[in-house]
Amino acid sequence: MRTLSLGIKLVLLLVLAVLLTSCGFAHKQMNKEFFRKGLIVDRTPADMGLDYETVPIPVGSRVLHAWFVSAPDTTQRKIAVLVYHGVGETVSDWVEVMKYLHDRGISSMVFDYSAYGRSTGEAEVSNLREDARAAFQAFQRRTPPDGHRFLIGFSMGVGIVLESVEEFDACVDGLVLIGGWGSWKSWLVEEGHVSSWIAWLLPNAFDNQANIARVTVPILIAHGGADDRIPPTNAIDLYRSASGPAELAVLEGMTHAPCLDDPARCCWTQVVEFLISTARRQK
Repeated sequence: MRTLSLGIKLVLLLVLAVLLTSCGFAHKQMNKEFFRKGLIVDRTPADMGLDYETVPIPVGSRVLHAWFVSAPDTTQRKIAVLVYHGVGETVSDWVEVMKYLHDRGISSMVFDYSAYGRSTGEAEVSNLREDARAAFQAFQRRTPPDGHRFLIGFSMGVGIVLESVEEFDACVDGLVLIGGWGSWKSWLVEEGHVSSWIAWLLPNAFDNQANIARVTVPILIAHGGADDRIPPTNAIDLYRSASGPAELAVLEGMTHAPCLDDPARCCWTQVVEFLISTARRQK
């Protein structure tokens, strides 16, 4: 019995060591994938002829950098969007989209996560949830309570939005999810970062399929049919996992990047149509 007990203890210690190693790997891999160095903010909405507000967002000891562009209310619907951008981007990458939305009567706010662009703080995935919450609170303060608020998540931003869905769901009219994955764990396997036979040991952070099932507001899921970074099957998985009203748009010829430099292409026509039609139904 003593030998058996010792053997069981050794097995349990081995399992614990594997779990701790797996958790450490997942955390390291997320930090590696979610943060990129050398990000530069070299353009502003003024380069697109737009008036804008620079919004400092305090989050503990760090400060996030954001821009807010207020559009003329040509639709009488007071639509505004908050953008959660993807890996390797800054607010500068979104100025053409802000212009595109502005010209269609839609206000927008884009911010940089901690350690991105001019935002201060450490490059830690654990900071992203706090960043998401603080940015949304700043967005709320700059948009009218009788207006229509939407969240747009692109790639990594999809995961960040859906991680905090229980806080946002009752405060927005809808979500736009572009180029999102089904779950972080499945993406690691698909990308070859981890073997499928040990994937079950990993913590499934940013499980978009599970999180989207808690969303009650309308959702537009847009994805590139030619996306070889996150295959369009991920969008189909998200669509099938949604429990509330959802639309799926898999766009032929669109890659992972949603044409930030030329919003007239790719998915932005569908995005604007979704925003306006959803706002109209909410009246």
